Amino acid sequence: MRLIFIFLFAILFLATLSIVFLYFSGELSFGIAQWEMKGDYSFSGKKLNGILNEHGIETKNSEQMILINFWEPYCGHCVLELPDLNKLYQRCRGFHPDFYAVCAVDSAEAERELRKDNCKILFKKLYATKGLRFDLRTIKDGREPKDDGLPQTYVIKGGDSIIYFKIGRLGKDDLDSVYHLISG
Repeated sequence: MRLIFIFLFAILFLATLSIVFLYFSGELSFGIAQWEMKGDYSFSGKKLNGILNEHGIETKNSEQMILINFWEPYCGHCVLELPDLNKLYQRCRGFHPDFYAVCAVDSAEAERELRKDNCKILFKKLYATKGLRFDLRTIKDGREPKDDGLPQTYVIKGGDSIIYFKIGRLGKDDLDSVYHLISG
């Protein structure tokens, strides 16, 4: 009887350990919708371009690539994703894209949490701009958006086309897809 109990405990322990590993590796998430859309989502260039400019994101020309990542310091997947985004940013620098980390909370609070997590963001940061995320989703979906969770990543070409969108942490394949979009 004791041997059966030890065997069952070992199985339960290994199953729990596997779930924890998958969760922190980004392969498994709970309560966050993970889906992506690829393709050319063209809208009125003036409207999308205007929204980007209104929130401090300058569009320079029709070939410019812009990556926007929405995150919050209290979102575990967001913070775990930041080092991967830093690596992607460094990998893409030769193609001159603009990367933005957009946080809904104010800068002091976000920076404090980043220091606590020993994390840095190497690219441009915007703070307290929750409205931008909802504006982009309204344009993309053509309806009032609901808050589907974080992180959210957009790649925008030329200020008038959303060419990539994903809710959830970017995995290796996602990062490679984004790199190929940016590098042309």
